[in-house]
Amino acid sequence: MNKNKSLFSLIGKHKKNVCFGVIGLTMVDAIMLLIPIIVGNVITQLSEMESSAISINIINKSALYLLVCGVVMAFFRFVWRYFLMGTARRIERDLREEYFLRLQRLPMKFFNNYNAGDLMARGVNDIETIKMACGFGIVVAYDGIVLLAFIFVCMFLISPEFTIYASLPFILMSFFIIKYGHAIERLFLNVQKSFSKLTEETRRIIFSIKVIKSLNDQKTQYQYSDFQKSERDFAFVIDKFFKSQDLIEIILNVDNSLIQNVRIFDVYQGENIPSDKKSVALNVTIQSLVKTLNEEDLNQITKKIISTVETKTGAKIRS
Repeated sequence: MNKNKSLFSLIGKHKKNVCFGVIGLTMVDAIMLLIPIIVGNVITQLSEMESSAISINIINKSALYLLVCGVVMAFFRFVWRYFLMGTARRIERDLREEYFLRLQRLPMKFFNNYNAGDLMARGVNDIETIKMACGFGIVVAYDGIVLLAFIFVCMFLISPEFTIYASLPFILMSFFIIKYGHAIERLFLNVQKSFSKLTEETRRIIFSIKVIKSLNDQKTQYQYSDFQKSERDFAFVIDKFFKSQDLIEIILNVDNSLIQNVRIFDVYQGENIPSDKKSVALNVTIQSLVKTLNEEDLNQITKKIISTVETKTGAKIRS
């Protein structure tokens, strides 16, 4: 990515949209300043009139003006949001595409020298900050300048001396910003670096959890038992449209610690089987990892398999 890029160069590529957005923002600010003037004129006129009929006429007319102002302000508010915030989104999209395209072209040596957390933070947090500066940053700066200028002009027309006193805090604020601006920038960069470290640590933790989970899954998958295994055959009469694989899943979930394998060795439709049914014969391998199962244990798991299948599928054990 080009290191010489600035906010102005990014905004300059979309200057037409920004101009339309600023026009909409100007109209909204103008209407916001117009509303108190309308209200003030109504109050002044009402205080000078005695006839109630004329007063109601003035109130109705002023209410209509305020309603029109509200509609026009809503329209131009949509205009500035569409053009300014839309432009900020497009700038964000272009930066992300350029950033990730650049990453794809870099050699593997680069990724060995820079951690993934820092690269992720730059692709997310840094670009998000640029988007905010190109969107709400323009809105806040422009609103502040326009409204502040109008306020100072009105104050100056009322009392120049009071305006001077009121402007002193802004002069002091400007002085502090100029003096401590670099310190604020350093603090911001430190926050960005901390976010990069946090992102890297989060990535490592998530990766470690995935590795541990994968190892546990492999351990469970390839676990062997030294105890004797037993096999039991079952034949269920079940709806002919019921999927055999679903039947296998139901039996496996009866007891994951004991039922090691289920396989179908016969599916029959014909004599002694209703036309809407089928007979599914399965072989179930039962084995414990901690002990040798006795006949009572095998009978219990056999009954549990039959009752579970009959309850969940409506099937019947075939005698």
